[in-house]
This record gives sequence, C-alpha cells and structure tokens, in this order.
Amino acid sequence: DVRTRAVHSNGGLFFRAITGDFMNGYEAQLHNRCLGDDPAKPFRFCTGGIDDRQDARRQIARDFVTFRMTVIATGPHIATWVNGYQTVAWTDDRQPHENPREGQRLKAGAIQLQAHDPATDYEVSQILAAAW
Repeated sequence: DVRTRAVHSNGGLFFRAITGDFMNGYEAQLHNRCLGDDPAKPFRFCTGGIDDRQDARRQIARDFVTFRMTVIATGPHIATWVNGYQTVAWTDDRQPHENPREGQRLKAGAIQLQAHDPATDYEVSQILAAAW
C-alpha cells in the first residue's frame, strides 16, 4: 500500500533481486503518470509496469491517494495489479541468468524499494510477501 507525497514521484519495488546487490532484480514501477492527462495512455514507467520489460496497460493510481499494487511472480510469469485492475501480464522468455536485469531469474531473492531521485516522496504503509 503506497501513497505519493509529491507529483510524479518515481520509484519502484524490486523483487527476485540478488541478495546484497543494489537494484539487481525485476522492478515493478511506482510512477503515477500518463501522457496528455489521458489514463489510457500511461507514461512509459507508469505504476504497475515492469521496468524495461512490459509497460502498464493503463494509469490506475493517482498521486496523493493511497493505492495497492500487487505483484505475483510464478515461474517465468509476472503479473501486476493496481487497486485490483491488472496492469501487466508478462512472461520472461529470456535465457536464464543470475541477474534478472540480464535474463530470466526464477529463484527467490530480496525485496527492495527504490526512490529514483531526490524529488521522489512516497509513504509505504504495508508490504506483504508470501511464497506462492
């Protein structure tokens, strides 16, 4: 459960990350932004998208309003929901690699939060994790 405290805060939730490394995992975006004020045209790094892999289908979350992002990773399939609306369904068909930035990683890893730049301001009120 997340709420922005600044317009267009840019961050992310890293998962399946390499333990002890910084930001070497899959990244579910946290960035409530669209093109031309049209939620049907989400910005490239919009909330719910998987960074550099699959953009969100639509901007669901709004700045200053608490939203819930759900991420489920089952084998090579990753899906995200924002406030119950599915934003991504993506299968990583790349060759296996220890670093998910470089290829498919199926094993568990660290969870990390990212604040992209000094203007990013988020409140994270709850993180729930479970083995699937």
